[in-house]
Amino acid sequence: MDISLTNEQRVLVTVHPLTARGNPATLFGLNVSIISGEGDLLIQPDGRSFYLISGPNEADTVYQVTGEGDPTPGKDRLGPDTITMHVMATVQLADRPVVGYSFLNRHGVMGMAVDRVEHK
Repeated sequence: MDISLTNEQRVLVTVHPLTARGNPATLFGLNVSIISGEGDLLIQPDGRSFYLISGPNEADTVYQVTGEGDPTPGKDRLGPDTITMHVMATVQLADRPVVGYSFLNRHGVMGMAVDRVEHK
C-alpha cells in the first residue's frame, strides 16, 4: 500500500481481516512497526486502527503490518505487508491518490483501508 501525505498530515488506517472466502474474520492482534524513515505511528485503542503520522521532511517512511487471526500467537499470522508513506509538497500531492488496499496470505485476506486524512 502506498499513501501520499504532506508533512502536516496524518492518516487513519483500519485493518479489515477476511477469511479466504471473503467473510469477516476476527483480528486477535495487530502489530505495526516502522522499518525506515522519519514518520511516526499511533495505535488506536480499538486494536484495528492506527494513525500514520508524516515526518517533517519530504521523504518516505516504510511501515510493516502483521496481525494474528487466532488467539494463539503465531498460529494464524496475517501478513506481513508494508505501507510506504510518501511525504511531499502540497503541490505534488494534488496529482497523487492517497488510498491503497489489501494483502493476501495463505489463510485469507487482511484488507487495509484509509479512513481519513487529517492535519496533525
